[in-house]
Amino acid sequence: MQALVAAVDDLHREHGLTVDTEVDYEAKLVADRADVEAAVCLDCFERAGPTIIPEPVRLDPAWLNSRLFARRLLLNALTTEHVFLGGNAARYRRDCRRAAAAVARLALAIRAPAAETTLADVVDTLVRAPDGSAGKDWLGYRPTSHLCSTLQYGMTTLATCGAVRVIDGHRYRLSPHRSVRSELAGGT
Repeated sequence: MQALVAAVDDLHREHGLTVDTEVDYEAKLVADRADVEAAVCLDCFERAGPTIIPEPVRLDPAWLNSRLFARRLLLNALTTEHVFLGGNAARYRRDCRRAAAAVARLALAIRAPAAETTLADVVDTLVRAPDGSAGKDWLGYRPTSHLCSTLQYGMTTLATCGAVRVIDGHRYRLSPHRSVRSELAGGT
């Protein structure tokens, strides 16, 4: 772990990147298959029926270094611009595709699940909390072209598997009586 942390620190310094130290490296640099599965199945969020209510980010070291929050960070890492450093490239691409569908489902589940929504609504849901919190204080997303592309891919994946219906070519609605969780678990 020390060698990995040193390599990540060197990589950041070498490329002039800032190092985020609020979360310990041990919590955010290593994930196993169970962590990936929990992240793409959205088991890192509280549920109230079909609605997901993300817990607000707390600047409490115990919470920031918890397995639950590490899985939120993993979902974010799989759906934002990151550098692939090594390992199983095919598995990484598959996990990124599954995570794209997961964040699309997350946005739909945060919004009123029965409501119709657009891609712009879905992006806004991930970028800004109902109370106005944004960025690292919410889900860690910024309104980038990469996020839009990721969510478009995710919404298309959910439509292909029947979890959402496309209305008028640009609006979406969750399909009734479909288990998106099982769709996500299946390796989209």
